[in-house]
Amino acid sequence: MKVEGRGVLEGKRVVVATGSRPAVPNIKGLGEVVYYTNEKLFDLGEPSSVAFVGGGAVAVELAQALNRLGVKTAIVARGRLLKYEEEMASQFMEEVLKEEGVEVVRDEAVAVRRADGGVEVETRGGRRIRAEALFVAAGRVPNSEAAGGLLELNSDGSIRVNKRLETSMPGVYAAGDVAGGVWLRGGRYAENAAARQGTIAAVNALGGHEEYNPAAVPRVVFTDPPVASVGISEDEMIASGIGCRCAAVPIDVVAAAWASKRTSGFIKINTYPETWWVSMKGGKIAGAVVAAPHAEELIHVFAIAVKLGLRIGDLAELVPAFPSFGEALRAAALAFEKDVSKLSCCAG
Repeated sequence: MKVEGRGVLEGKRVVVATGSRPAVPNIKGLGEVVYYTNEKLFDLGEPSSVAFVGGGAVAVELAQALNRLGVKTAIVARGRLLKYEEEMASQFMEEVLKEEGVEVVRDEAVAVRRADGGVEVETRGGRRIRAEALFVAAGRVPNSEAAGGLLELNSDGSIRVNKRLETSMPGVYAAGDVAGGVWLRGGRYAENAAARQGTIAAVNALGGHEEYNPAAVPRVVFTDPPVASVGISEDEMIASGIGCRCAAVPIDVVAAAWASKRTSGFIKINTYPETWWVSMKGGKIAGAVVAAPHAEELIHVFAIAVKLGLRIGDLAELVPAFPSFGEALRAAALAFEKDVSKLSCCAG
């Protein structure tokens, strides 16, 4: 292994953990203007307006935050916002942003240029969005060049690994963003996933036998309200032929939402259809989406459910504190069989 500044290092086991970097899309004129990424956020200064290219977690989080600080913000995204989340969550967050005054342009950015002391973004549909500053949030690219062409890669350029985080070369492991982020096939990147992968890769490199389970790793978009998810999405289940028996409830079914005047949001649970007929406890939980206050905390219950193979009946037997947003977890489970809007508080 060649290390810059230290020559060649030798070892029986190697863990590649070289991370990722911001992706730079092929947009005409981008190289001729000043633009920012998440790595240069604090160089942004105090612009009066910011245009974001890209509609992922970074763009959505920062556009909302800056908008609330009085900065006019616009998001230019060729597809739906938060493409790694379920469409229900994407639509919800787009509505939240628009209500707060963030401009959402669903079109592809094809060119950028200097204009009036700032920048202008031109879309394929002919829209022109002007702003004082340009922020590129078009995803990330794995730093897999360190593999030197010796290791097999996924389609997104990340290093291909198995559940033990072993690469195609014996004795070489990979962890974190360079190994595909949350999912081993590439996609969404998250610090918590990278940390867990690093531990597993190190343990296995030293002779252990640990496996990484991406389905049990929660993902959170830190907007207000947050959007959190875990496990397999409805789209993935349908596309794979598994199918999905799903149910969702609005967060306003619980008293805590009304008491705190935070009634916007929902909880959705996905279950494996075939598991409903083999247990009195109902279907096995495959995944969940929480777009509601405290979603970043509530999602951990579903992460445990996915990891341990819990069923809807297990969640329906939960005795949550009253009043609390945790009541909505049980309400979402009950929604598979009942109209929870007609239940009294603490009932069911």
